[in-house]
Amino acid sequence: MLRVRRYRIFLVLAILTVVGLYHFLDFSSHGTGSVISVDTLKGFGSASSQSPSQSPPQSPVKEEFPGEIFDSTTTPTSTHSSESPTDTSSRLSDASVEDEESDHNTLIAASTPPPLPVSTNSDTSHPTATEAATASPSLKASFNGVNIYDAEEEKGKGRVEIESLESSQAPIHWTQLPEHFPVPSESVIPLPTGKPKAIPRIQHEFAEEPAAAKAGREAKLDIVRKSFLHAWTGYKENAWLEDELRPVSGSSRDPFCGWAATLVDSLDTLWIMGLKDDFKEAVKAVNEIDFTTTIRSDIPMFETTIRYLGGLLAAYDVSGQQHRNLLDKAVELAEILMGAFDTPNRMPVLYYRWEPSSAARARRAGTRVVVAEIGSLSVEFTRLAQLTKEARYYDAVARITNEFEAWQDHTALPGMWPVYVDASGCNRSSEGTAPFTFPSYTKPIVKPSSTSAASPATSSKLGSISEDTELQSARQQLQHSTESLSSEPKNKRQLDGAHVRPEDRKQVTLQPLISAVTGGAVSGITDCEPQGVTSPTGNQRQEFTLGGRSDSLYEYLPKQYMLLGGLNDQYKAMYESSVEAVKKHTLFRPMTPQGADLLMTGPVSVDHQGNITLGPEGGHLTCFAGGMIAIGSKIFNRPDELQIGSKLTDGCVWAYESTKTGIMPELFDAMMCKDAKKCPWNETAYWEQLDPHHRFRQSPEQQNLARRQLDVDTAVGDIDKGNATATMDEDTEQEPSLKNSQGSADTGPVPPSAIDSPMLDVKPPPTHEEFVKGRIADERLPPGMVQIKDRRYILRPEAIESVFIMYRITGDDYWREKGWEMFKAIQAYTRAEFGNSAINDITTETPILKDEMESFWLGETLKYFYLLFSDPDVINLDAYVFNTEAHPFNRPHLDK
Repeated sequence: MLRVRRYRIFLVLAILTVVGLYHFLDFSSHGTGSVISVDTLKGFGSASSQSPSQSPPQSPVKEEFPGEIFDSTTTPTSTHSSESPTDTSSRLSDASVEDEESDHNTLIAASTPPPLPVSTNSDTSHPTATEAATASPSLKASFNGVNIYDAEEEKGKGRVEIESLESSQAPIHWTQLPEHFPVPSESVIPLPTGKPKAIPRIQHEFAEEPAAAKAGREAKLDIVRKSFLHAWTGYKENAWLEDELRPVSGSSRDPFCGWAATLVDSLDTLWIMGLKDDFKEAVKAVNEIDFTTTIRSDIPMFETTIRYLGGLLAAYDVSGQQHRNLLDKAVELAEILMGAFDTPNRMPVLYYRWEPSSAARARRAGTRVVVAEIGSLSVEFTRLAQLTKEARYYDAVARITNEFEAWQDHTALPGMWPVYVDASGCNRSSEGTAPFTFPSYTKPIVKPSSTSAASPATSSKLGSISEDTELQSARQQLQHSTESLSSEPKNKRQLDGAHVRPEDRKQVTLQPLISAVTGGAVSGITDCEPQGVTSPTGNQRQEFTLGGRSDSLYEYLPKQYMLLGGLNDQYKAMYESSVEAVKKHTLFRPMTPQGADLLMTGPVSVDHQGNITLGPEGGHLTCFAGGMIAIGSKIFNRPDELQIGSKLTDGCVWAYESTKTGIMPELFDAMMCKDAKKCPWNETAYWEQLDPHHRFRQSPEQQNLARRQLDVDTAVGDIDKGNATATMDEDTEQEPSLKNSQGSADTGPVPPSAIDSPMLDVKPPPTHEEFVKGRIADERLPPGMVQIKDRRYILRPEAIESVFIMYRITGDDYWREKGWEMFKAIQAYTRAEFGNSAINDITTETPILKDEMESFWLGETLKYFYLLFSDPDVINLDAYVFNTEAHPFNRPHLDK
């Protein structure tokens, strides 16, 4: 035990350091949008060691299973929070970009167009049409005489919670408007025609099923159906025609435009499960959905396409194309969505502002958009084109495919595409523009002279400019901005930007201000050089992955090939090129205690020098890959890759089996094997991953920390007059000596002040074993997992999707057994009073129910569980193609 006074200098310095660190973190959080919790600062395991909620738990769930009673002894805890819900898009993660810069808004103020009619929407997350006109960072440009407002980094979220309009407010309705950039009829890309090719068989040829096996299978099938009915009934009674049910509170929410997302997502599931009365009721209710209006000011293209357009078309197909209103409503929705493709290069705006006052303005696609969002529209629009014989729906997505095909072999990782792309078709780095990447400022090319009048060169290029007060002010602002940028400004905004990853930095340009000074659109100033889809400007590091933000782009390549009957080899070539890159760069074998031969696919980072780094990350969103590669191995005659699909699927099964709940985390880091062929469990290496700095912590310098601290007595002086005296011979610089610390006849009794002084307990650093065991206990790490980055389970379907596909391809009951264990675990920990709920933490046996049930629980997850135990001819993989929301479309030979 050491006295505090002895180290008061260090205590003061420590306090000052903590205060400074607090202000630094608080300051930097404004630049990055991140929040550092107190728990994070407490220790290595505190971030994940939060105690479960003390809210009253629900009663344990009791489920009857064939041949057994499955009695859940877990106690899920419900919580009702007023916090904003997490954006949990179907196939996306971190898909939204909302880092508006106030400085940039100031710069563009001079070029703001006149206000448009005010929207009555109350959405506070997204600007109304008026706000878009007055505060949007869109850049005014000219294209064949049409003013264009660029999307820049396209802002938006797939899921947005918005309050309903007051009854007194009249809704705004979408109106068909003339296109700014129509495709000439002779240039429309037609659907491939001809007799569909013979594509190799996907499904296993199943033998006749024994009676006993059939009885057991059908009993499980009935349990899955009852689970669906439990949630469907909760939706019908508490959230009918709303987007989603809150399964704990029995309330509802509308994150997807308020168009009854759960109802539309569930239509084909109702038919497949034989719930025909409920299906007819839901089909009739579809007529009450009005796609021409929504409480949201924008329409998320990706989520709307896969859930609504996909759900309507699949229900129309699986029900024998008998319910015409389903197709009619799909066309109604598609006509609205087609407005998003009205851009100079026909690349879609992914968060489409549909209100007439906003839709009337010409737009470009974004300069930094999520690749899965723009690359995963093809299957739905192609199926609509096939059913309606309207080629323009196919043309819209075929142009996107052509762009990605042209770029595929020229990306930083040839064969794959980065998670963010520039789809604007506008190269602003050509002469006459002034781009720079925040915060690495560069000197703009266009710069006015330091005088108030334009230089001769500038005057001859820009023409005569009337120097009224407003323009002089704008010119001075531009001059001040460009001069400050040409130096090395050290301001708060630059410091904020220093904490932003290079790939996330926002592109900012002074073009609007230049436009204001020059009086509008001037050739060479506001126009830009055309370009194809490419990487965002300024990216120093690019990420490539099969996981969130990229996944369904790759998934749709073989599916689009099948949907077109093999008549377009473009999709086959693109898939084969991508899968070669996936095998070469993204696959790794995780080290497990069982030494299992598994595979996972992780994210790849490529820096500006071409250096490639593979991250040992596993995630629920990547679990679709096993099924995709397995299907690709069959239809493209790549038999060796079936084993890869199997190992990838087993990797996700292992992640389920590793946790206390039997459910896989949303995101985690695994222990990557050095040798994929031979990888026995090595606890020493695993501990090294968990505690890579133990050698420094156990160094002699660290072990002798207490002794070195005593040396500061020289500087402190007289430490404790009652117990110890530090003396220094000023002539000889003699080392101080520590005298009787317990008190004696020489020094007298210990003063009361010293007895009452707080004591500082200097503990030695933890040993390697103590640190590792402490971290494993605090973070509840399953053996083989190095870090759990996201502990939630939000009822995702990707793992059971691949398990289902592997069973249908191989006929191996192993997959049914694994799928059943997954189902039991999910039911045990997610079942709520009115449905099933997402949970906050899969590493504890008392997770909190988050009161969230996304539409894909009924539209995907339970559908795949049901199909796993159904007769193999139900939605045969050789007859149907699933979209990424598990909606099955007829393959061409089934059409009438």
